[in-house]
Amino acid sequence: MTPIEVRAILEKFIAREISPLELRDVFETSMPNILHFRLKGLIESLNQFLSGEDADKWFFPNEGILRSIALEALDEIPNDNKVPNKGAILKELKNISQRLEIEYGVRILGLIGSIAKDKAHIFSDIDILVQDLGGERPWRVPSFFDEINQHFGRQVDTVFLEGLSNEKRAAFTKDLVKI
Repeated sequence: MTPIEVRAILEKFIAREISPLELRDVFETSMPNILHFRLKGLIESLNQFLSGEDADKWFFPNEGILRSIALEALDEIPNDNKVPNKGAILKELKNISQRLEIEYGVRILGLIGSIAKDKAHIFSDIDILVQDLGGERPWRVPSFFDEINQHFGRQVDTVFLEGLSNEKRAAFTKDLVKI
């Protein structure tokens, strides 16, 4: 199942066009080895809620919780069916980094994670290592997250260098692909 197909199924569930039971059945038959952790969490929650005697009904006492989990998963599913291209992402990060540094006080150092290691798949998010430059802009950091996620059309996980232990800092900087 591609990200676009997953998004369509989640949107149907959120719009109440398919039941929790149907959603679970689609994912269990179409995606037996779900890679995306939010979808894994959604399926685990579905299985937990569907294990009772009301499993064939449309309404569940905690259906609102399931829809909230589905919305969170939807936010993190890529908007395309492409494997992220490391070169293109690095180029784009370089193009936007100066403006983001000025506007948000956050310096993008480079790529980390599966894309940096050339192990990306179509559900991969983009992992970046950043440095907080301090200053008077801490309230703008949530806007930074929103903007960069929208810019790339997929989840961008941001790791702040300042928040890492020396051990983790060494591990991340070892795998860092600088912009």
